Amino acid sequence: MRLDIEISKDLQQDMDELPIEAAHLPISIPMIYTLSLLRPRPWLDYANEILSSGIEVTLFLVGMFSTGGLSGLNTLVVDTHQESPATANGLQATCFGCLISADATAIIVPLIDKMAIGWTCVFIAGE
Repeated sequence: MRLDIEISKDLQQDMDELPIEAAHLPISIPMIYTLSLLRPRPWLDYANEILSSGIEVTLFLVGMFSTGGLSGLNTLVVDTHQESPATANGLQATCFGCLISADATAIIVPLIDKMAIGWTCVFIAGE
């Protein structure tokens, strides 16, 4: 994407005219979408040692796509909060982690009571 913005290497430039979201999201969104499609569950149905390597390949791809997608989103948070990037990134990570932990704590006991522990684990894994 060409923006026809003149770049000066001698001066610090005003980056307000640069669409920061358009630079980060086309990379992060496909990685996160691909991450949502990867599941190691089909490989678990087979006892063959050759197919068990499919689990390892799937877990490698999950790690690669999650790191790529989330690092792009973290960079977007830092770029959009230039006055205090460390605070914005720390707040994002803390709030996300706390919300997920609070939600999981609130629903886990009722889920186990209704579904039993095995089906609760399957439900949480999204299989």
